[in-house]
Amino acid sequence: MKKPSIVKAFFGSLMGSVLITLVVMTVSFLMMMFSSGEDGYRSTLFNTIFFKSTTDAAGAVDINFGLTENYLPLIILLAAIFVFLFSAIFIYGRLKVYKEKLLVERNMK
Repeated sequence: MKKPSIVKAFFGSLMGSVLITLVVMTVSFLMMMFSSGEDGYRSTLFNTIFFKSTTDAAGAVDINFGLTENYLPLIILLAAIFVFLFSAIFIYGRLKVYKEKLLVERNMK
């Protein structure tokens, strides 16, 4: 019976949390960007991502978007997802080892 690896759980959780955070950022940005047809400044994801559009007299549209200087919500989101994934992966590994142990004990009787 192999013990679950904390290192594998750590790096798997880290990669998963980064990926999920990027997906959440992308979806919230796209929803914000297409939610209104009016010009102006809009932000989303706890004021972390912004989108600004202006139309000049000739009808040309100028678009600016990116991250604000408020990174704390992203860090908190990343940490929360990391803790959830790490817990789930680690508990799953421990339960799998326990199941294998019970199956071995049952077959020995």
